[in-house]
Amino acid sequence: MRWAKTAVNDMHIPINSTIKIAAICDTGDHVSFFAELIRTLKKTGRIHASLLITGDQNYVLLPDIPCAQIPVMPDGYSNIALNWEEIIRYEESLIANGIDPIYKGRCTAIAQSFACNLASWLSKNPIDCLILWSGVRLISRTAQAVARYLKLPVITLESPYFPFTPDTPLNCPQVHLHYVGLSVLIWDIIQGPQCGPSQISQECSDYEAHPSLPLFLDLWKSRKQSKFSKDDIVRCLKRDAAVNGSEPSLSPAFPKGKRILLVCGQLDKDSSMFFGNHLVRCWRDLVRSIAARLPGNWYMLYKPHPFDSFMEEEIRSYLAKLRALYSNCTAISSTANAHETICRADAVACINSNIGLEATVYAKPVITLGEGHYTKRGFTYDLSKLDDLKSTLINLPEAMSEEQLLRRDRFLSYILFQYLISVGRPERAIERIEKAIVLGARQQPVLSTAYSI
Repeated sequence: MRWAKTAVNDMHIPINSTIKIAAICDTGDHVSFFAELIRTLKKTGRIHASLLITGDQNYVLLPDIPCAQIPVMPDGYSNIALNWEEIIRYEESLIANGIDPIYKGRCTAIAQSFACNLASWLSKNPIDCLILWSGVRLISRTAQAVARYLKLPVITLESPYFPFTPDTPLNCPQVHLHYVGLSVLIWDIIQGPQCGPSQISQECSDYEAHPSLPLFLDLWKSRKQSKFSKDDIVRCLKRDAAVNGSEPSLSPAFPKGKRILLVCGQLDKDSSMFFGNHLVRCWRDLVRSIAARLPGNWYMLYKPHPFDSFMEEEIRSYLAKLRALYSNCTAISSTANAHETICRADAVACINSNIGLEATVYAKPVITLGEGHYTKRGFTYDLSKLDDLKSTLINLPEAMSEEQLLRRDRFLSYILFQYLISVGRPERAIERIEKAIVLGARQQPVLSTAYSI
């Protein structure tokens, strides 16, 4: 059984040797985030790190971490044969949807210029591993492509699926990004899971259910914590009501005699909406497609993404117009507690929201309308076309089957006991970096982006 901590065989990395890493900072938030993270890693005595700050950010001098500025303006062109169309396609999609048009008409030129300048810096400053956040925006995707071309290992960081793990220490330190405090991080040696096949794809199928998983899940349920805390929502949206106000009442939203389908929204601009073979790609299409196909004994409750709470009036207005057509749907507050809402529902539907994974902890049947880190693993109902929704709901059992629960437990055991790394366990982060270095030295093939926009 592989639920115990594993290491890479025949690592050939000298014990206690110094590892040189560099982190790409393409927003101001990334500078403070990586500075906090690097200071935690440096406590192991194993890390020498540099912050590479892109040219559109103010140059920052930190007393304890070397910083270098990598220009992004179109002042050079890369001779490296990279797939520029693949690199810029997420940024171009954002621009096409009216989101963040900062690079409009300049994506290829900026990508080539940054690639040229980054390759030049790396040639003068050899490192063992490059660290990125998310790996979806233009600068991160360019940096990843350059590093892969140079056979330099890359680790992609992302926000976690759970706010804490079984080995998260008490009083665990946090790192902060976009006002969100994170005690746990994804460290993926392939690419961000929202972009396609990742480290999860390679490893999770070999894991058995961990004997301590039930205890952890009971603890997680008792705390009623989700990926984003109420404090996170307040800091991001500056809405005191999300914390100081009482929980929105759910009782009026649950009609008698109906089975309740909780539909969970996602941010339209989130990268998980752009990568993947999804049946729908925005919350409006999600609720409209489901409302039009609900069997008569089902009723839809739509819970917006917590960070969409500033749009609640627009969302309620849209649902009111939809209800005039179908009379089988309504919206609840985006700040309603996810745990309580899941418990009151009979099933959950989403594109690939993490709430779908949380719902499986309560053994709720989960229907997905897209690809994600937990879909197509045998414990969710993954639709291949929208017209399958009605028959799926008609035949949906009241709870997950024993086989589904076993598959869920194996997946969660890998995620919680192996994949996610607590900020308070820097030695595990060092092990992950070493693993990336070893696999890079063996020239392991890197899975290309299999998802499509």
